[in-house]
Amino acid sequence: MYYVYELIDPRVNLPFYVGKGKGNRVYFHLSEQLRAKSDNARKFNKIQKMRKEGYEPEVKIIQYFENENDAYDLEDELIKKYGRIRYDENGILTNICESSRPPNNKGRTYQEIYGDKWEEQIEKRRQAQINVGGYDHHNDIATAMPRTTLKYDKAFSALLTDLKQKGLLESTLVIWGGEFGRTVVQGGGSGSPGRDHNGRAFSIWMAGGNVKGGIRYGETDELGARSVKDKVHIHDLHATILHLMGFDHTKLTYNYNGREFRLTDVYGNVIKDIVS
Repeated sequence: MYYVYELIDPRVNLPFYVGKGKGNRVYFHLSEQLRAKSDNARKFNKIQKMRKEGYEPEVKIIQYFENENDAYDLEDELIKKYGRIRYDENGILTNICESSRPPNNKGRTYQEIYGDKWEEQIEKRRQAQINVGGYDHHNDIATAMPRTTLKYDKAFSALLTDLKQKGLLESTLVIWGGEFGRTVVQGGGSGSPGRDHNGRAFSIWMAGGNVKGGIRYGETDELGARSVKDKVHIHDLHATILHLMGFDHTKLTYNYNGREFRLTDVYGNVIKDIVS
């Protein structure tokens, strides 16, 4: 009997290691031999830190197999998709994206993943709003951008692939965006340039949830500095998101200070050209 298993970090209830084994029970131990391979060394260090805080990793069997090759194939698939060690600076986002899809998000209607300092997440232990580090590259963008995109690209690719394979993408709205764009000229410190804030043009992408796939809506000028065609105001974006979630933004209100407010105030139009 062979199996593929995950080790779960009980502090945040998320998996941080995937492996395969043989037999009816999962055994894992800590020894100096684990340090011989980088994956095992990182597993060793994480478990040691967990135990110092009074926690013990939990074992979750993903699937049993009669054939070792089948177990190897699943292990290899998960490693390629998420990485063997998932809960670290470069793996936390893939891990969280995996937790965002059913059945791992059972009972959770919304999940927000936002960028700032990812290290704070273990302490905050928030499952609905998760902090993973962002694109605030005012300096040294040549080094910072590849490191950031490594975290995001693999993670969201895996999430969208999983949702589509399981037939869940059309009922799940995925939104990726930020609070503003970036300038097309350098900013930041001398010798390590980055990009400064630009509120005149920026992009988001959406997938699933009855959004048209494979299209681009809106254009900037030739420098990418300003929006010039099919401009979308933030109220339009909010109206469209609410529409995709089944709400009429003109009727959804909340009472504040004696007045019924809309989330889009008195503005906003649904962008019908991007709705399938």
